[in-house]
Amino acid sequence: LKLKKKPVDELVEIAQSYGLPDTDHLYAAVGRGDIAPAQVGQKLLPHDRQSDVPTDESMLAKFVDRVRKSTGGIKVRGVDNLLLRFAQCCQPVPGDPIVGFVTRGRGVTIHRADCPNSLIDPQRRLQVDWDVDKHQSFLVGFHVFANDRPGLLSEITKAITESSSNITHATMDTGSGLAEGTFTIEVGHLSQFETIIKRIRQVKGVLRAERKSGIEESTDDSLHT
Repeated sequence: LKLKKKPVDELVEIAQSYGLPDTDHLYAAVGRGDIAPAQVGQKLLPHDRQSDVPTDESMLAKFVDRVRKSTGGIKVRGVDNLLLRFAQCCQPVPGDPIVGFVTRGRGVTIHRADCPNSLIDPQRRLQVDWDVDKHQSFLVGFHVFANDRPGLLSEITKAITESSSNITHATMDTGSGLAEGTFTIEVGHLSQFETIIKRIRQVKGVLRAERKSGIEESTDDSLHT
C-alpha cells in the first residue's frame, strides 16, 4: 500500500531543498523575493499532475495566499496581488512614511519615503499605506557609539528588552576607549523604536544612538532591473 504524501510534508521537503528549516522560512523567503513563486510551484505541481488539481483548491493557490499574508502590513493603492518585500537598506516600520518601488520581476519593495534608494527612478514609485495588526513586528537596525566601560553592552540590551523588544542581532566593537555597536531589533511601531532609542541614549557613556540611514546599502537588490 502506497500512502499519498500530505501537501504540508511536500512543503517541508521543498523548504529543506532550499536549505531552510521549515515552511515559515520558506514563506518568508518567497515574500522577500529570494525564491520565485514559480520555482515553488514547479516543485509543488510537477507537469504530470498539474491538470489533476483544481486551481481554486490547489496547494499552490494556498501557498501563494500564505505568502501574501506573510508579507502583510502594506496596502498598495489601486493594485492587488503584488509580491511585496521590505527593503533592508532602510527597514521601514509602521509610523514611517513609506513608498513602494517597483522592481522588475521581483514585485514591489517597500522603502521609507526618505530612503535615497527609492528616489533613483520616480516613475517606478507607488503610493502605499500601512495596514497592520497589533501582533505584527518589524525589524529595524541602529548604531550606538559610546565610551567603553564594563557593563555597557548589558545595560544597552536591558534598555531594549525592558521595552518589550526582541534583539535579533547585536555586535559591539571596542578600541581606544570607545565602543561601536550595531543592533537589529523587532518593534511593532515607530513610537516603540523611538522610546528604545531614547532609553539607550540615557545609558551612561553613550554618545550617540541613531537609526540606520539606508545610504550605506545602496546596492540593495530592490534596485536590480
